[in-house]
Amino acid sequence: MPAISSAEVIRFLYPSGALRSEYTLKEGKLEGISKKYYEQGTLKAEEHYHNGKLDGPVKKFDEQGNLKAELYYAAGKREGSAKIYYENGKVKGEFHFKDGKADGIAKVYSPNGTLLGHGMYANGIREGTTVLYSEYGKPQYIDIYKGGTRVSRKSATTVR
Repeated sequence: MPAISSAEVIRFLYPSGALRSEYTLKEGKLEGISKKYYEQGTLKAEEHYHNGKLDGPVKKFDEQGNLKAELYYAAGKREGSAKIYYENGKVKGEFHFKDGKADGIAKVYSPNGTLLGHGMYANGIREGTTVLYSEYGKPQYIDIYKGGTRVSRKSATTVR
């Protein structure tokens, strides 16, 4: 019969006595959901761990409880989609990660939701075409990146 390992919940407090964070340790390693709190009691972050490493969704919040970021991890490395948010709840940026590095399309938005730019990353390095938009959603510049370095910039009004 396999041995049953015990889990231990660890809590840290602010000097005021308010809960700062709580973690579960299993065989000395972080396991399951951990939570961090602001001193006034609102949730600051919720993270999933497996075998001592971030593994699964991570959510971060501001002091008012608004979602600031959603990230995903696999075996301690960022993986999949990531979103960051403005205080109004609109998406500020969308990114994709593979093996801990930015990989794929990245998009940035204004506080009203207008697309401000999009570009590609490959293995953590900017690569290919990036388009930058005005606050009104009109293309302004088209940049070309190679190996993380911008090699050209053209005004979108001169490109046909």
